[in-house]
Amino acid sequence: MDALAALQPQLLALHTALARRLDALSRRLSEEAGQDMIEYGLLAGLLSTGAIAFIVLVGPQLAATFGLVVNSLQTTVGH
Repeated sequence: MDALAALQPQLLALHTALARRLDALSRRLSEEAGQDMIEYGLLAGLLSTGAIAFIVLVGPQLAATFGLVVNSLQTTVGH
């Protein structure tokens, strides 16, 4: 029983140190999760901006090309 009583302060100190490390790790992981969400949001914004720019720049040319295809098909079919 004396050996257990002698180890009790060391075990308590170990438990306290482990609890502090676990708490610090938990806080760090939650901070990184927030950082990841911000990065994903920025990436989504960049991709959507690129897609909009592509549509604005290429859209009229695409519409003209599809117009030619429709006209050619209508002429071929006879409508």
